[in-house]
Amino acid sequence: MIKVAKNVFHIPLMPRNSINCYLIEDVIIDAGIRSSHKIILKAVQQYRISTHALTHAHADHQGSSKTICEALKIPLWCIMLEKPQTETGNATKEYPFQNHIITKFQMAFWAGEGYTVSKVIKEGDEVGGFKVIETPGHSSGHIHFFEKMTAY
Repeated sequence: MIKVAKNVFHIPLMPRNSINCYLIEDVIIDAGIRSSHKIILKAVQQYRISTHALTHAHADHQGSSKTICEALKIPLWCIMLEKPQTETGNATKEYPFQNHIITKFQMAFWAGEGYTVSKVIKEGDEVGGFKVIETPGHSSGHIHFFEKMTAY
């Protein structure tokens, strides 16, 4: 786990930072692929975690969400447009080519089971001291977490 700013930590999950997770204050942001829970749970074991939130529900972001929420007994938050994918585990729902080998691979090996969303967040809400900003494009309900920061 790498400290990148005050109360912000980067948890690299795959080589070359291709899949990532973050800890901001006491909130886990994203959960990598299905097998990422081992790395995430080890990285945060010394912290008190209150919540898990998703930037979007693609397979490389929601894969370990259910396992993490159950292991830490914490709620899962996401934006309304990502709720169906989050709760069903249908992480490739918006992919344009459902029969493509990459889509099939991600559903078979990366996507995690669905998990109940405890709170729907929206633009302007605060999560871990960061403001939620809706940034659709990569997915319909993609969001970013923004905080005006000073140099670390």
